[in-house]
Amino acid sequence: MRKLCLVITLLFCVMNVFCQNRFFVTIQLPENIDSSKLMMAYDDGKAEMPIKRYKTNRNHIEISEIFYGRMAAIILRYPKSINSQYQNSFFVSVKPARIELDSCAPDASPFDKYKLTNAFDFKKDKEGLLDNDAEERKMISGLLMLDSQRNDHSEDSVLSLKLNLYNVALLEKDLTYLLKNNNSYYSFWFFRRNIVPASIRTADSLLFIFNSKFPKEFKETEEGNTIRKRLFGRMALEARALAPLFTSQAIGKKKIVLSEFRGKRNVLIVFWATWCKPCLHEIPIIKQIRDKYSEKDLEIIYVGYPSDYSTYLSFIKQKKMNWTHIYNDIDLINAYGGYKAIPRIYLINTSGKIIYNKDVDDLYDEQLKNLKDMLESIIPKPIS
Repeated sequence: MRKLCLVITLLFCVMNVFCQNRFFVTIQLPENIDSSKLMMAYDDGKAEMPIKRYKTNRNHIEISEIFYGRMAAIILRYPKSINSQYQNSFFVSVKPARIELDSCAPDASPFDKYKLTNAFDFKKDKEGLLDNDAEERKMISGLLMLDSQRNDHSEDSVLSLKLNLYNVALLEKDLTYLLKNNNSYYSFWFFRRNIVPASIRTADSLLFIFNSKFPKEFKETEEGNTIRKRLFGRMALEARALAPLFTSQAIGKKKIVLSEFRGKRNVLIVFWATWCKPCLHEIPIIKQIRDKYSEKDLEIIYVGYPSDYSTYLSFIKQKKMNWTHIYNDIDLINAYGGYKAIPRIYLINTSGKIIYNKDVDDLYDEQLKNLKDMLESIIPKPIS
C-alpha cells in the first residue's frame, strides 16, 4: 500500500502542476532607517531569491515579483553588528500589500513595530517556535560565542559535534511544533525551508509526514510539488537509484536533456559556486578528468549556485572551465535535493544510475581519488 502511495505521489510530481502569480508590495521605512543598508529578498515558493524588480523613492519602496506558493514571503534584513543582523519575514499574496515600519530606538530591531495591509506576520507561530526550542537556541548561541573567542582558527571537532547535536535537537523540536500546528501555512512554509533540506530524518520519512500531515490546499500547489521534487531527489541520491531527470538551458543557450545521454555517455554533475573555496580547489582535478576523457565518453555539467552573474561568467572564462555550465536552475537544484552544502558531485553511468556521490565516496578527499578510480573502471581505455 505504501509503495502505491509513493507511485501516485510521483505521478503527481511528474505532472508538474504549474501556477504562478505576481505580488505587489509597498514598504514604507521610517526616517531613522538607512534604506541603503536594508537587505531585501523573497521566497517564491521554490527558493529564496534576491528582489530585483523594485522602485525606490527615499524610504518608499515598491516591489513586484512572480511567486509560485500559496503566499510569497518578503524577507527583510538590517545590520545589527558586524556579525549579526535583524530579520523578519512578512507574507503576501496577489492583493496589493503594504508594510509600514514604525520608528525604533537605535539599539532595537526595525522590524518589531509595523502596520500591515493585506500582509501577514504569523507572529503567533514564530513566537511558538521560539518558545519551543529556546533551550537549544541558547546552547547553540553559547557554543558559537565560545568558538568566536578562540585565539586560533583551527576546527574544534568536539565543538562542531556539539553544535551539530544541538542543531538536530532544535530542528526535531521545531518539527514537533509544526506537526501540532500543521493547518497553519507558516508551518508548511517552515517545513519546506528548514526541515526538508536538513538531514534529521530520511527523505522517505519526511515524504510520509508531508503526505499525511499537511492539508490538501497546501500540498496540491507548485510549492508542494517543489517539496516532492526535493524529497524524491534525496531518495534517489541516498539509494543510488536512477538520477532525477531534468531539462535545462546551459550558458550559450544550449539545451541540456539528461535523458538524451542514456546509452551514450556517462555524466558528471557538479554543484558549485564561485564563492565556495572547496569548489575552487577541485577545479584542477576536474580539468584533469576533462583532459583524460573525451566528450563522447563523459559529459561534465557544472550547476552554479547564485552569485554575481558577470563575475560567474568571467570566472568560467578565466579558469578555462571548458565544459557545460548551467546557472542557478532552481528546478534542477531542487530535483537534486535543493541548496545543500557544496561542492556536490555525482557520477551517472550510461544506464542513468547514480554510481558515485562525493559526500559519501570522497567526503574528505579534494583529490577525488575514488571518483578517478570509478571513471577508470567504467570508461574503456582507447586501443593503442
